Amino acid sequence: EEVAEKIKERKSEASIVTFDFAGADEAAYNKLFKQIDVIVGSNLAIVVNNVGVNYEHPKPFNETDIEEDLRIIKVNVEAQVRMSKYALRKYIEKKGGGAIVTLASMFGCI
Repeated sequence: EEVAEKIKERKSEASIVTFDFAGADEAAYNKLFKQIDVIVGSNLAIVVNNVGVNYEHPKPFNETDIEEDLRIIKVNVEAQVRMSKYALRKYIEKKGGGAIVTLASMFGCI
C-alpha cells in the first residue's frame, strides 16, 4: 500500500489486488484476471511477482512433507508462471510492451 501511494503521488496509477495464491484454482485465477481487466483494461504496464513461501523451519528435503512441498511449488512457481503469462497476453493484445518483475529472496538461490 505504501508503494502504491508513492506511485500515485507521482501522478501515476497503481492498484493493489489481494489474492490467495496458495489456495487458488483455475476458477480463482480466472476471477482474478477479470478483476485486473476491470481495473486496468488494456493499460497494463507492469506486473510485480512478489509472492513466495518457504518451510516454517529449515529441514533436510527428505524430511519435508510432500503436501508442504507442493504448496511451496504452487505459490513460488505456479503463481509466477500464471501471472507472467497473463501479463504477456495483455502486452501482446495491446501490441505494446510492458514489464514483468519477479522478486525472490536469498532462499531462491541454489
